[in-house]
Amino acid sequence: MHRYLIVSAIALFHVTTSATPHNLNLLPRLPQSSPSPPPQPTPASLNASPCLDPDAPRSFSFHEIAYLRYEVSPTAASPQPNTTQLVFELVNGNTGVSTGCACQNVMSGGAWVDDSRTWYACLDRAIAVGDARYPVKTSALVDWDAWRLTVNQTWVCDER
Repeated sequence: MHRYLIVSAIALFHVTTSATPHNLNLLPRLPQSSPSPPPQPTPASLNASPCLDPDAPRSFSFHEIAYLRYEVSPTAASPQPNTTQLVFELVNGNTGVSTGCACQNVMSGGAWVDDSRTWYACLDRAIAVGDARYPVKTSALVDWDAWRLTVNQTWVCDER
């Protein structure tokens, strides 16, 4: 069984992929004189094969990114912990597969529970090619101190 593995890392304002490092501004663009909708990825079910050309650039796009932080007043009664959550939609530009991820860290007893070594499972998806369905597994790792997000996505390619 052959697998392709793509790893991408995101900090607050840049994205890099392991195959082709590049920066990507995640701040919203200013309106153009003639705004047009963003290009939509080709649906995965229309792709001829889930296999990637090894020389093809790999890309992810992030949508609907939300950062939430809830802090309880120091005088509040227990057991209300402080929480931090990062939620986003991730689209693989090569396969068109879209998935959602939610990563959460909780402070309990004065210490943050996640030590930035926890991989969070994202929603399971699949690539449909004809009658075959290829599972897509995505997970995310947040380094809360460095503000870095690493995304790991794997899928089976033509049952090799």
